[in-house]
Amino acid sequence: MGKEYVTKHIVALEEVLETFPKRISVLSEADWNVKEAGKWSKKEILGHLVDSALNNLQRYIRVQYQEIPHVVYHQNEWVAAQHWQQVSIAEIVTLWKSLNTQIAHVWHNFPEDKFEASINVSKEIEKVEIYSFQEMLDDYIGHFNHHAQQILR
Repeated sequence: MGKEYVTKHIVALEEVLETFPKRISVLSEADWNVKEAGKWSKKEILGHLVDSALNNLQRYIRVQYQEIPHVVYHQNEWVAAQHWQQVSIAEIVTLWKSLNTQIAHVWHNFPEDKFEASINVSKEIEKVEIYSFQEMLDDYIGHFNHHAQQILR
């Protein structure tokens, strides 16, 4: 993996930052708050993307100075603890955009000698599930696209 690979992901993330807020601006408050049994509302899905950004930002920073960082992220617990359903959509969008702008900044300045660094993404403290930085980039954009489709349908 080289600088071009990282740059491709930066461009993809910056395009998302430019277009996604416009695309979701057509959703009504009711659209954002509808909850189907056992599922997250669109607001909670966007809140989950904020939670994901918070956790992944830690990973992108820690992998620059720790051997194999391990940031455990329990998504259901985070969504519940953040009470996203009670937060205004404008605040969630602003937070999501700010965090992802910072992620793009970290990616842009990521040291080339750390491109092959490993990150433990296991959800369990005792387990190991290693991703490379490259896999983390791919996963981050893919994860966003998956949830963006859920929000926009």
